[in-house]
Amino acid sequence: MAQPSTQQLLDAGHATEYFWYAQGSGIFDARNNAMLTKTGSAGMAVESGANVALGDGATHYSLPSSINIAQPWTIIFRVRSGAVATTDTMVCGDTATSSDFVRLMLDTSQVRILAAGSQVSWTPQTITALTTWAMVSSGTTVTLYKDGVAQGAAKTISGTAPIKINRLMDGYPGGTFRLKGALEFVNVVPSALDAAAIASRNADPYAVLASAGTTIAATVGTATASGFAAAIIGAVTIACSLGGATASGHQASISTGSNVTVSTTIGTATASGYTASVVSAGSATITTDVFKNNTGTVLASTIIPKLAAIKLSDMTVAASWTSQATNGSGILSLTGAMTAATDYLLVVSSADGAAVGVKKYTAT
Repeated sequence: MAQPSTQQLLDAGHATEYFWYAQGSGIFDARNNAMLTKTGSAGMAVESGANVALGDGATHYSLPSSINIAQPWTIIFRVRSGAVATTDTMVCGDTATSSDFVRLMLDTSQVRILAAGSQVSWTPQTITALTTWAMVSSGTTVTLYKDGVAQGAAKTISGTAPIKINRLMDGYPGGTFRLKGALEFVNVVPSALDAAAIASRNADPYAVLASAGTTIAATVGTATASGFAAAIIGAVTIACSLGGATASGHQASISTGSNVTVSTTIGTATASGYTASVVSAGSATITTDVFKNNTGTVLASTIIPKLAAIKLSDMTVAASWTSQATNGSGILSLTGAMTAATDYLLVVSSADGAAVGVKKYTAT
């Protein structure tokens, strides 16, 4: 797809990745469904048909929290440096240390990465034009791709070389070397993509995104909590049971991506004893509430063992999934053989089937 003009989330198949892209008046976090915090006054522009965030050497964008990606990893980004000579232009990195960053070096025409203090550079490179770069680290080597094409042989990098990132357009203590140029997107993948995958990402970097889907804000009349706990039947502030849960007077307000609000009431909902066994791919998506444990802690980046979508009209299993990871906000986006604008019961189970729960959703 082309660069979205609206806020789009990572799809279910890429939920473990990070993707930030220029959108509106700043940079959107497609994993956490929020705009990054901007510091500075540099604006936005359109270059090569895409929105870009401009860098003036003082502006940067902060992630909600620092990420630490161990090998193997892939970092894909589309960026250019400014025309004015500058020693370093940061793409991303960790400002708490001088040993983790991705940067362009205009004076020596280099693309460079420093991961856990281990540095690799490629030169000469033309870096004043908007270009898609990919760095793939696996084992003890890093390979650089430019617009989908490998730039020579892989280079040695020492140790396990994790990469830490807490800001975009910045990555060095004291704000030194902030980006002077433009940034379109940054995509961090917790695996080493092969050459074919890099070529595919280069052709369509936004293919990993899907519609932001449905957001549900709910209130529960009564609820009990036990067993495998998550906010399936409960509201944002209530952790409900997946071991055996009952909700009475459950009322929800459903807001779609087009800002249309639909109100629905479920008289009584009870869940027990469901298991997931059929995996299928289709054309509709369920976006869940925030998963929480029984103390109210958000289950961010947590594996949910078994899930199934049961069509409410005839109680047939439409789709099922296994080992799905919530995003950084504790939310799952599940795509399967479902029909948009149709109601489903999403059933969640622990690995052994001893704890289960259910929640009604409308697929989009």
